[in-house]
Amino acid sequence: MGAGGYTFWETQAKGQGETLGRRAADEGYDLVAALGGDGTISEVANGLLQVAPERRCALGVLPGGTGNDFARTLGIPRTPVEAANALFDGETRLLDAGRVNQRYFVNVSGVGFDAEVAREANSIARKVGGIASYVVAILKELWTFSLAPVKLTIDGRTTHRNVLLVAVGNARFCGGGLMLCPAADPSDGAFDVILGEDLTKIETLLLLPRLFNGTHIRHPKVKSYRATKVTVEPERALSIQSDGEIIGTAPVTFELIPRALKVVGCRPAPVAETGR
Repeated sequence: MGAGGYTFWETQAKGQGETLGRRAADEGYDLVAALGGDGTISEVANGLLQVAPERRCALGVLPGGTGNDFARTLGIPRTPVEAANALFDGETRLLDAGRVNQRYFVNVSGVGFDAEVAREANSIARKVGGIASYVVAILKELWTFSLAPVKLTIDGRTTHRNVLLVAVGNARFCGGGLMLCPAADPSDGAFDVILGEDLTKIETLLLLPRLFNGTHIRHPKVKSYRATKVTVEPERALSIQSDGEIIGTAPVTFELIPRALKVVGCRPAPVAETGR
């Protein structure tokens, strides 16, 4: 949206949201209101973040997908009409973003089990749509994925772990409502890093329902950290997911970019009750 009104653009293929976000910033628009799911929102944010900070326009989120996880973290109304109204009377927030392998993410990125679930869910999405694709993917990967030995460096401190996953959260939710990183706040200047260590398949299965309310972090084999830089160097190839898309294989470094993205239309989001 510019001073003279608005322009409507419709994406026709994967990746066009990124191109249009960058174009809007280059052409001097002051707001891009993106209607779509988390993939579309992530693409548009990537486009905006590719231009210099002084030229970036604000992002408005109009939830139109299945999961709408970014909107859920920010308290943005769940319907496009209500979210559009919130563009005018909601909060404006400067949010952090993450960078991984020359890509940006606004929700959650990571390696291990969650990345393989994302890969599988994307491959079956046309046959099994919506949240069901994640459920099917989780159950399938649960019995095929094995713990991975990794060299892990968190803000300069290096350890070696056997992990189910390393999730780096800028925001709390992924996978259509799973509160994987319950302490994540995209405006606090740090990632919420979640490690699942030495979990058996049965332990993992029993933990899955607790992902919906964030209480999985109470489990003694689930560790959480605050950090701004995380490097994962696995002994075998592990996929990297960024906002639900597979973008390569580890080794990988995740870096926080503070106060990188202006988002309008936010509401106070509910606080996670995780018991810590």
